[in-house]
Amino acid sequence: MYVLQNALRVDGSKHAVRDAALVATVALLALCAAGCQDDGERKPAARNTPRETALPGDTRPNLLVITLDTARADHLGCYGAAAARTPH
Repeated sequence: MYVLQNALRVDGSKHAVRDAALVATVALLALCAAGCQDDGERKPAARNTPRETALPGDTRPNLLVITLDTARADHLGCYGAAAARTPH
């Protein structure tokens, strides 16, 4: 208990933030370890066959479009912008 009280002090010492972060990290690791604990009971899988992800007959391709509006030619050195500070 002394460690926790000491770590949570707000007296402005240079190690207060480090100590609080250490206590928070240890607490998080303890919670993760408790959550990973096996209780010995094995539950059967809900299904033995893989689930269908697409509808039957749906042959359309999946398409993901990513755009960047800040990657204009006047902002990138690779496209000739003299004022741009990019490596290439």
